[in-house]
Formats: sequence, structure tokens, C-alpha cells
Amino acid sequence: MDGTLGDTVFVSVEAIVRTVHQLTGQQYAHPEIIDRFGPTEPGILRQLLPQEKWEESERLFLAEYESIHQSHKIGAYAGIEEVLHLLKRHHIRQAIVTGKSRESAEISLCYYQLDGFFEAVETGSLTRSIKKDCIQKLVRGWQVPSEQVLYIGDAPSDVTIAKSAGVCPISVAWADTAELSQLEQRQPCAVFERVQDFKTWLVSQLNGHV
Repeated sequence: MDGTLGDTVFVSVEAIVRTVHQLTGQQYAHPEIIDRFGPTEPGILRQLLPQEKWEESERLFLAEYESIHQSHKIGAYAGIEEVLHLLKRHHIRQAIVTGKSRESAEISLCYYQLDGFFEAVETGSLTRSIKKDCIQKLVRGWQVPSEQVLYIGDAPSDVTIAKSAGVCPISVAWADTAELSQLEQRQPCAVFERVQDFKTWLVSQLNGHV
């Protein structure tokens, strides 16, 4: 989701930074939070806060998270809806696997306005990344060969996870936070810097049928 469907990496990180600052006065830099990605946002907050503040931090985080969506007019990246419509017309199944919490994922999906495309949304864990497990769960449920499944993400770790799950990793670098050289070093099946380039590639894989 974050950095792939919409420009929400900043939203997650900034909401965490604001929450911790409100509760402790401590100010974290964005890279310090990004380095902790893996668990859900509440899981990251639990790493940064004493236990007695965990419950309050979740409420504050979600309030900040939605507020930032509103103030920055967050939505899906331009062209993403066209890509999803293309896949849907060709009866290609779509699902989301994200490290986000269920609550934050639902907020972002609301602002993305991408209802009706995804038959499943698999979210994360408080303690660690479970993307590999979630990908494999979906593939088993779909009863398709794993090599026929693409996993699209903006982080180098997404490439590693996809390969370990037996699916084809596609890297996208249209988010400001994406690091193209690091993505290429992981050797995904393909890398795209623009949504339109990704759509053009998909059309070519569909034998030119749009």
C-alpha cells in the first residue's frame, strides 16, 4: 500500500512521530522510524513507548493518521485506478498484503477510493513482518502456481519477501522514498519508475489487450 498505491509512507511515519512527541516530548527523524518498519504502526509505537502508554498511543496515532490524510489530500497515485481497472477487465485477481495495521489500512483505502478491486486485504503483526506468510496464504487460497503471482512493492525488502514466498517481485519506484539502486540490487523481475510504464508493461504481458 504505502508507496505503491498511494503516497502514504510519509503519513504513517509522520503520524508515529507526532504521537511519540505528544506522549513523551521526544522527536524522532523520519529515517529512524522507517528503519523500524516490519511490525504494524502500533507495533513500532510499542518499541518506542512504555507499556502504560500503548493504548493511548494507538488512539492518538489513528487520529493523527486520518488528520494527515485530510490535510494533505492524500489519495491513490495518478494512474493506479487505471491499472486496477485493466487487471479487473482481464479477470486478474487482486489482493493487498501490507505491514500496516487493519485500522490504518482501512483509513488509507477509504482515501484512495479504490473500492471493489481487492478481494482480500492481509495486514501485519505487532511484532514482525508477516508478509511472506500472508502471500503464501493468498496463493494457497487462490489455488494457482506461485510463479503466476506478482507481488508489487516499493521497498527492497519486498523483493526478498516475494522471492522467499515463491512469487515474482515487481519493484516500483514512483514514491519519493523509493531508492531505485537498492531495488535494482535485489534483482526483481522488473522495476518501474512511473505508473504509466508499469501499465504499458502489463498491456504487453496481456498481448496488447487493454
